[in-house]
Amino acid sequence: MKSVISRFLTGVTGFLLVFPLLGCEPDRPLAPPNHRNGHKVYYGYCSGCHESGNKKVPNLRDKRYLSENTSDAQMLRSIRNGRGQMPPQGGMLRDDDIKDAIRYIRFMQKNSGKAK
Repeated sequence: MKSVISRFLTGVTGFLLVFPLLGCEPDRPLAPPNHRNGHKVYYGYCSGCHESGNKKVPNLRDKRYLSENTSDAQMLRSIRNGRGQMPPQGGMLRDDDIKDAIRYIRFMQKNSGKAK
């Protein structure tokens, strides 16, 4: 009996450690392999505000708020230095992480039902 419980707990622990690393959280869409880091950064630093439902904060899936004319360089500067009420993230994120998040945002826009 003791070994059954031990094996069960080992399996559950392994699942809980590996599941978040796969880019698949229960309330978030699955990220394709080439967008996993951007997914992680976006949901770790951006979605709390940008998917909050607050009408004063743009939902980045909606192209009305982030047009294709907005360059990746402009987005990088805004994220790194802050913009309006958005605090700067440059001290917490490396430029490579910010670039991955930008690529993931572009991916979401292309694949979102909200994109207009």
